[in-house]
Amino acid sequence: MPFDEALRQHLDAQHEALSTMLTDLRGKRVWDEIGCRLLGEGEELPAERIATWVPEIGAFRWGWATRHPRAPTRQRVDEAYREGHKLGLVEMVTEEVRLHEDWEARALAAAAGALSGASKVLVVGDGSRTLYLARFDTVLLPRPTPPPMRSPAPASPLMNPFPRRPRTQPPASPSVPAEEAAGLAEIAQNALDKILPRFREGLLIVTIDDTGTHLVLAAVDANGKLVARGVPDEVRRATISVLAAQATAGRVLARLTVRLMPGARGSSFEVDSE
Repeated sequence: MPFDEALRQHLDAQHEALSTMLTDLRGKRVWDEIGCRLLGEGEELPAERIATWVPEIGAFRWGWATRHPRAPTRQRVDEAYREGHKLGLVEMVTEEVRLHEDWEARALAAAAGALSGASKVLVVGDGSRTLYLARFDTVLLPRPTPPPMRSPAPASPLMNPFPRRPRTQPPASPSVPAEEAAGLAEIAQNALDKILPRFREGLLIVTIDDTGTHLVLAAVDANGKLVARGVPDEVRRATISVLAAQATAGRVLARLTVRLMPGARGSSFEVDSE
């Protein structure tokens, strides 16, 4: 896909700074995603994966979209996603970007590294694929383990800026603002109207976990049969925009459900989140 105009302007404005971000590494290297480190040539380099570029199929996939379940859930490189949303850079919030040339992948990776505050972007390739890794000047020290307490104190946001939600007892469900919910519901319904006319009830289910964001679009057709359809790009973009806006506002969602109910007197919708 050609770069969006907003990204082209951003790359032009930051051209000199981005040109110094990339460092090509030679020799055999092994990427340890769980430990966020690059091994080889007698050294160990702490780094976070920005993206993987597979030139044979033209696929540039962001690290946050394919993160290993045992890797750190929140990483500093994720700041590129949040900043990309604020700046309206569609490519930064799209799980997989289709590119044609190596220079496009290098430019996109360098831009993401700069937005995340990285000091360098390491380039490691074996011909069939290329890894882009972010290096940071500062190293985050592990938080010391507190002594056991009967009533554990809440973690300080200064010590742990990205706390992991407890799986045994999820927090109260954050609500999506009415305007954002209505916009997402309208886009999802318009998409269903095009691919499945006269549907009785529609459902957009979004789940967010350590492996990425997953979308399912389903509906009950005129004959009462439940069918699933591929998620159109406009629905995917609208969903990612809503999730990014919630993350920016400090509301990290794990699940989002949009129920669409067309009727003779007009359409209605319900949005649930957790």
